[in-house]
Order: sequence, then C-alpha cells, then structure tokens
Amino acid sequence: MAVADVYDALICRRVYKQPIPHPEAVEIMTKGSGIHFDADMIAAFIEIQDQFLEISKKFSDDDESIEKKALYIKQALGNSRPHETEPVKQIL
Repeated sequence: MAVADVYDALICRRVYKQPIPHPEAVEIMTKGSGIHFDADMIAAFIEIQDQFLEISKKFSDDDESIEKKALYIKQALGNSRPHETEPVKQIL
C-alpha cells in the first residue's frame, strides 16, 4: 500500500504542488528500494509501472476539480469571501 500511496503523492497535482512526471517518480521510488520500501515491492512495482501510469491518467484531476478543491480548502481554513461559498456547496 505504501508504494501506491507514495506514487500517487508524487505524480498527482495538488492545490499546493505540481505533479512529478512518471519517469522521475519511478526513479525516486527506485532509489528508496531497501531503504523506504521493501526491495521486493519496488521490484514488483517496476514490473507493472505502466499499469500505475494508466490508472493515474484515468483518475487524474482536471483544472476545474483542482480549483474547486483549492476553494474548499481556502474556505475550510477560514480565508474565503462570501461570494466564494456557492461553488464549494457543489463539491459537497
């Protein structure tokens, strides 16, 4: 589970960071083999990395959903303005 979670965290765009390209994410994870990750798990990940890439493309966030999430976070932190309330309701 940790391998999938870290891969997702690396390659997905978030409201607070840009995504890391798949090849760079694979390199980062490979460097963590035997240190942060079980070496056998990384070996298995390397074998099926193309499947990870395809799944990530299928479920990636588009610009609109990222903007909605950013607005939701801003409101949750108490930094929203009254006119920003309506789009947040659509998320929930």
